Amino acid sequence: MPENRWPASLLAALLGGVALLAAGCAQTPGAVDAQVDEVQARRMGIMFTTALPMGEIVRRIAAQEPRWPFQGSKGARQVSDAQVACVRAELTPEKISERQMQDARKYLAQHPQRAARDLQLLESGAAQTLGAFILSGATDQKSAANPKVSADEAKAMMELMIEPENQALREAMRLDSLSEAMFPSTPQSSNPRQRGRNAGRDASVALMYKPLFAAMSKCGLDFPMAD
Repeated sequence: MPENRWPASLLAALLGGVALLAAGCAQTPGAVDAQVDEVQARRMGIMFTTALPMGEIVRRIAAQEPRWPFQGSKGARQVSDAQVACVRAELTPEKISERQMQDARKYLAQHPQRAARDLQLLESGAAQTLGAFILSGATDQKSAANPKVSADEAKAMMELMIEPENQALREAMRLDSLSEAMFPSTPQSSNPRQRGRNAGRDASVALMYKPLFAAMSKCGLDFPMAD
């Protein structure tokens, strides 16, 4: 495996298989409006995590890589087993999914008038269909079969991904880079698979970089690390 400069190698390891398909989502949660409807917030959060199942993908990567997220990184030899365990405890699937739930609350606080419409779209098959494709590709890019979906479910996913009126929702879900990779607005020199990799890298970094560095700080790891 070629060596990359820190932190590129760490982030590449962090993304694992998901980078081949493109997925990404929330940044570290901030304050949200206390007036958000709790039932709607719960439903929207479930749709965020269904469409972009980063928690499940991280669980699969971590199960395969005992030293995730430091495997293959320059400086990884300086990380003790105890520090690896500490960082992993801060990057659990549950904590990643909770960030997505908080993103959903923030979105509802900013766009309360869109709640009913967006929930109808996501719950009509857009979220489930997109999440199924993401998990299929992240599991095994070469051999995984495309999920079987109905025409209505495919239509809902396409509406989520390409309609201009859903731009704010895509941004909140960190789908904007994935949407551009699927349907580029300008001529692209790379092939669709490469665009997917690039989109996965960009979007997933938006999810992971703040909690990763916070975990490193809490676990006594300096940045950058010496090799």
